[in-house]
Amino acid sequence: MTGAVDSEWRPLAPPPPADDLPVWRLLWELRTSNISIWPERAYDELLLPRRVFGLETLLVSDPAGIQEVLATRAVHYRRYMVTPRLLRPVAGDGVLLAEGEAWRQQRRSVSPAFKPANVDRVLQRFVEAAKHLCARAEAQSRDGSVNLYRLLQTGAIDALGRGLFSLSFDDRADRLAAMARAYFAGPGRPNIGDSFARHENQFRWATWRRRRFERKWFAEIDSVISDWRQASSTAGGAGGVEDIMTVLSRWRDPDSGRPISGHELRHQTATMIAAGFETTALAMLWTAFLLGHHQDVQEEIRRELDRNPPGNLQSLKDLERWPRLREALFEAMRLYPPVAFMSRIA
Repeated sequence: MTGAVDSEWRPLAPPPPADDLPVWRLLWELRTSNISIWPERAYDELLLPRRVFGLETLLVSDPAGIQEVLATRAVHYRRYMVTPRLLRPVAGDGVLLAEGEAWRQQRRSVSPAFKPANVDRVLQRFVEAAKHLCARAEAQSRDGSVNLYRLLQTGAIDALGRGLFSLSFDDRADRLAAMARAYFAGPGRPNIGDSFARHENQFRWATWRRRRFERKWFAEIDSVISDWRQASSTAGGAGGVEDIMTVLSRWRDPDSGRPISGHELRHQTATMIAAGFETTALAMLWTAFLLGHHQDVQEEIRRELDRNPPGNLQSLKDLERWPRLREALFEAMRLYPPVAFMSRIA
């Protein structure tokens, strides 16, 4: 990737309107972007009160306020109804959409699988996925231009398959990525019914395409689990290394001794795939985009990686060897966060 260094260059972004949009214009903008609806002052003020569809809203950009809503006093807030309506077909009943006591129970069962020691054991699987991604990029570049977004989507899904399930997704990665793209470009976009729904199943006539997608998506999830069970039938998983899914499946409730159920495993699988690959792909995409416009930073990171090749990655502690890369990733996520905002109702 190359690009001229330009001190005057500014990151691309939809131009914000000078003031609050009228309802008809807001609905129109929501068809293509949920960022372009925010006025200029939203980028300067830490707390921005607004009235939308007759509802009093408060846009919180203050770090202390975010901590209050999402962590310190999270029990006093619940998700805006549009979120589960849009994400349930792809994420199921997993930890992403759980709330209250259900969230605490699910978090207790899922968290142990992602302890650093467990992640360390599968890091080489992620290295393998990265090598496979680079090989695909090189092969595609011989035929001309490369669609980096689609390449990174399939690469992120393949990394999940290898690290979480000991599976190389290959063709499945392309299929899952295509399904997700089609969903979020079509039935997964907000509609007028989502804005006024008081519960998740209201206005079901407006969600039939989501339900149809959900059936096809979970058929793929069931196929992943079936292949994982078959691959893990040998002790210790593929290559003698326990994957994340194996650790999760062996979890027992510390109070009752209850194992994780098949239903829970199915929906946590859907959540891990749906929530893990798109956010990761977007973070990588915008990092690459920004590095393409700042060749000096790109060269610094290249030298950093030459000094400490990623192929030697053994533990999460090793990530500290690449501080410049870490800074670039964080800056990309600051400018282009994979999830631009989260909604809660007090």
